Amino acid sequence: MPLIIPLISFLLCPGVVRPVDGEVVRGFAPQGAYGGHWGIDLAARVGTPVVAVGPGVVTFAGPVAGRLTVTVLHGGEVRSSYSYLSEIAVGTGDRVAAGTVLGRSGLDHETAALHLSVRIGDRYVDPAGWLACADWVPGDGVRLAPAGSGPALSSGGCDAASLEAPSILPMWPTSWRGRPPSGSWDSTSSRSSRRALRGRRPVSTSRRRPTAGT
Repeated sequence: MPLIIPLISFLLCPGVVRPVDGEVVRGFAPQGAYGGHWGIDLAARVGTPVVAVGPGVVTFAGPVAGRLTVTVLHGGEVRSSYSYLSEIAVGTGDRVAAGTVLGRSGLDHETAALHLSVRIGDRYVDPAGWLACADWVPGDGVRLAPAGSGPALSSGGCDAASLEAPSILPMWPTSWRGRPPSGSWDSTSSRSSRRALRGRRPVSTSRRRPTAGT
């Protein structure tokens, strides 16, 4: 019987990582067409490096309604967005790996936190299940189940139910067409990314003083 291929690929690929280490302080709670909360807020001290949850291409990096935001396209119409940043360390078109530093966290409605949202096409999904997979370590009791037979994992914190619909999961990085630049999918960790962040002139939310004559 066929297995839940996207879920298997998701777990065996370079994987999902947490954007910051903080706990969820506000959960996913959409209401109607526009109301509610369409992502999750993760506690993070202002200035905490924020990293990409997976490999992809930056499709947006800049202000949205005065708030700095970075969006990464991971393939298969899967996008993750990181909002309420205090600095941005990447630009549109940059290829990033899982763990690449995208910027630094700021204030989310006066709370030191990062807002993370995930979209599949135009549909927002709860990122909490993805973070469970990022935290999950395979054990002896792992069991993959045939499609339609219930949760795909019999132990650990990551299962099909927590991800709502396994069929929408990205197959990183094989969903990309063409050959990416050498090393672009290497999850060379954040040490080099943090060095790049220090070397790049950050986009800041602070206003510059006007120069004389302006």
